[in-house]
Amino acid sequence: MCFNFHVETHVTSPPRRQSQSRGPPSAAIQQSRLFACRKHAAQRTVAMDSILYLGVEGVLFRVHAHSHTVECRAHVPPSTEPLPLLEPVSAIVAHETKLKIVLNSWLVFDYGFRRLLRLLPAGIAQKTIGATIAGNRLHSRPMAYRARAELLREDVERRKPTQITIVDASRSAIPTELLHRSICVNESDFLCPAEFSAILRRFVDSENQD
Repeated sequence: MCFNFHVETHVTSPPRRQSQSRGPPSAAIQQSRLFACRKHAAQRTVAMDSILYLGVEGVLFRVHAHSHTVECRAHVPPSTEPLPLLEPVSAIVAHETKLKIVLNSWLVFDYGFRRLLRLLPAGIAQKTIGATIAGNRLHSRPMAYRARAELLREDVERRKPTQITIVDASRSAIPTELLHRSICVNESDFLCPAEFSAILRRFVDSENQD
């Protein structure tokens, strides 16, 4: 005996969602968008800054018993003696609102970044945004020596400044491709700081005109 069952299936479609008009974004979303815009604007401003790569030893200070490793310096930072260019450099950079300074000096490692800043005049310290060499504190382990020209080149690639000026007492610390934007300090500059100041001012002024 066969039984046939007929089952009726009723499929009910889900109710349509009523379209709702989107109101204005919430305060949190508006604040998030405003923060993103400000951050983007700040990044563009930083990218436009001119940078002075400043060698400290032989330019601002005469350094005695300098070394690069913890073992050699026996935890004693090298002694420093102010040079005649210290105040002229500080006076020039203090009045340049768009100029930033990056230290290219092994003294950053020997002293630590913050401690070295305290040795510098306010005009230089307030403009300094970093260094090519790590050294926020005195290191407890040796640091492999690297040429300062190589460190400077890597820093330029990372920061991508629009204009560059390099002031250093060592020709070997200046990348060859950046010699045209460099001032190599020598003993004659200490005898006539006014001439050096005029040259540095021309470099800085040319950056602001570009």
